Amino acid sequence: MRKPLFCIALLLAGCATNPNKIDPIHVSEFRYKDYTCEQMADELKAIGATTVDLYLKQKAKHKGDRWRAAAATVFYPSLLFLRFGDGQAAYEYARLQGEFNALTKHIQTRECDIEVQSL
Repeated sequence: MRKPLFCIALLLAGCATNPNKIDPIHVSEFRYKDYTCEQMADELKAIGATTVDLYLKQKAKHKGDRWRAAAATVFYPSLLFLRFGDGQAAYEYARLQGEFNALTKHIQTRECDIEVQSL
């Protein structure tokens, strides 16, 4: 009984991380020091759109990995063909979250009249 439970736990540990649990990577505000308020607004829109796209991709990968792990417990030879883990999308998501946070802080510091919505 313990062996199957251990295998299931091992499979789920290798699954892609839920994007809600990915911490942002620190990015310095200094990067945006020469930006005008208009440039910061444009950058904020671009970062927001890309971040939402990566969030949805990571969420789908997380959900897919969990389903594949569950299926692999029934048909364990399929483990030879499965690839689990986060990959580049999770890193990019964490980096963009950090850029969003740095840009938001810099917008507040410069007192630009830009409406910032949370991710």
